[in-house]
Order: sequence, then structure tokens, then C-alpha cells
Amino acid sequence: MTKDSLRREILHRRDELTEEEIRQKSIRISKRLMSLEEYSCARNILVYASVRSEVITDMIMEDAIAGGKKVFCPKVTDPKNGGMEFVRIMDVRELTPGAFGIREPGEGEIYDAKSDARDSLVIMPGAAFDADRNRYGYGGGYYDRFMAGHSEIKSVGLAFQCQISGERLEAEEHDMKPSLIVTEERIY
Repeated sequence: MTKDSLRREILHRRDELTEEEIRQKSIRISKRLMSLEEYSCARNILVYASVRSEVITDMIMEDAIAGGKKVFCPKVTDPKNGGMEFVRIMDVRELTPGAFGIREPGEGEIYDAKSDARDSLVIMPGAAFDADRNRYGYGGGYYDRFMAGHSEIKSVGLAFQCQISGERLEAEEHDMKPSLIVTEERIY
């Protein structure tokens, strides 16, 4: 199966989840993530703003803000070349539809990996994962580019169990795998 066809098949599985299933599974995933040392020790949380049938991240953002962590969400700066930066938010309600209809922050403090990488955690989305933590994103390469330039930052992929492929994903050289993957059933 090609990378694109496997990505489509797994996204189709995810899209078949009901709103209630997405909500309940997202709560379990969020609680599991928030119990990790990687999360509790991080002062900076770089987290995607969920859309459509993705694992909902609002609970994570709210918990991190309430816990005194700095929360940064991605903002597409160059759609043609896959450029993005992480901008600090103080409240989930600040996020508004931006590039590709994805919720994005407005103007604000830009994440500085040079000074903050040691104390940070990137929480990334993905279309498909496997048990070896290989990841297929949505095809834009935004997180692959960011993580390639900041490999010292710990990263966690969030996914529903139905997004974990039973076959090994054929990773390309530029595909970055997260340190951990958290689903509603387990941690990889």
C-alpha cells in the first residue's frame, strides 16, 4: 500500500468515529498525556489546535495554562514552503481559523527554541502511526521541518488507537518520529 493510500485509509477510519467517541477518547488520551513526566516537567507546551476528527487538544491547553506553563500553538507563516512558528496563547478562545481552516493564534510571543528547548514538549498530530512510532502527517511536512531543526525537544504524537497501523510505516529520511505516541489504550 502506498503512503498516500494508507494515510487515506487510516484517516477514513478516524473520520468514522462519532463526536461522542472522539470526545471520550480524547479525554482519556489527554489524561494519559498529562500524567507523563515529559508533560509535567515541561515549562513550554507546543501543541496543535485540533480540528475535525483529530484528538481534541483544548483540555490539554487549558490544563497547561492553568498550571502556569507557557502554551504555544502553530501558525502557518509560509504555506507554499511549509513554514510555521509557534505563538503563545493565554486562552484557547484566542484561536481563530487560519491557513487550511485550522485554528491558529493571532500575534504574540514567538517560541524561542534556542533558549527553551530543554524545558519544552511538542505535541503533534498525525494521520497514521505504527508501533515503532513512525508517523505519517498530512503531507505538508510542517512538523517534520520543525522537528528536524529542533531534535532536542521531546515530542509526543496524539492518536486514536484506530490510527495505529498494523503494518510498519515506510518512513522517508525526512519523516520525524515522536518520542512517544499516546492513544486512549496505550503509550508507544
